[in-house]
Amino acid sequence: MKIRILFLLLLIFIASCDQTIRNCDNMAARIIDGDTIVLSDGNKVRLIGINAPEKGKPYSKIAASELGNMVLNKCLVLEKDASDKDKYGRLLRYVYADGKFVNEMMIENGFAKAFIYGNDTKYSEKFKLDEESARKNRLGIWE
Repeated sequence: MKIRILFLLLLIFIASCDQTIRNCDNMAARIIDGDTIVLSDGNKVRLIGINAPEKGKPYSKIAASELGNMVLNKCLVLEKDASDKDKYGRLLRYVYADGKFVNEMMIENGFAKAFIYGNDTKYSEKFKLDEESARKNRLGIWE
């Protein structure tokens, strides 16, 4: 009897996990660089408030890899600020994965600098403080 109940609970759990994945509207499919991702629907997302090293620069591969570790194949929550898109047509968003604020984590861990872009400044003061802390602790690009 106990085995049947456990089996039934396991089936319910698996079904609910599968349902969650199917209902995920914003899943990261690919990393372009340390501050830009591509969603499974093809939309490109530029993370607001950060600037990671460009391809070919020191720490660029590490920044992209860390961003990938945080977001790839995960359901994301995207938060808009003042602007919808940048001049390249990329969505400008704050990104959350597994309940963690990805933009902030990239700065906190020294994989990106705080970067003010236009009127998208909701978390700019917080990001500046995170960058100061990463610099002080010689993390990532501040090593």
